[in-house]
Amino acid sequence: TTVSACGVHGVPKQGSFLLQNHHKMKTRKKELVELINHIQDSYAGDYASVSRDLNKAIYCLHFLAKDEIPRDEVQDLCFALHKLGECFHQAHSERRIRRHQRLIKLPED
Repeated sequence: TTVSACGVHGVPKQGSFLLQNHHKMKTRKKELVELINHIQDSYAGDYASVSRDLNKAIYCLHFLAKDEIPRDEVQDLCFALHKLGECFHQAHSERRIRRHQRLIKLPED
């Protein structure tokens, strides 16, 4: 089994798993429709840009005055944003790989 920053522990990422759980994926997509729409509207669907903005937010959190937010809360926020950023970076990488694979499979004219 494969564990990724965005995956579920002990869940294989093979295609058969995705086909078997297609209904679950549709349900998850419905749950995230507002996030998906925001990414489409604000970032033109560019996951790399979302990841960069999350990293900028993490960087900025490090410069908060120590008495504004407790340090452990800042660390928790940074960790959560970092994990989200990893997920968007992974999605961007997988999208690029699929795009390149489609280009390789195109028949020559």
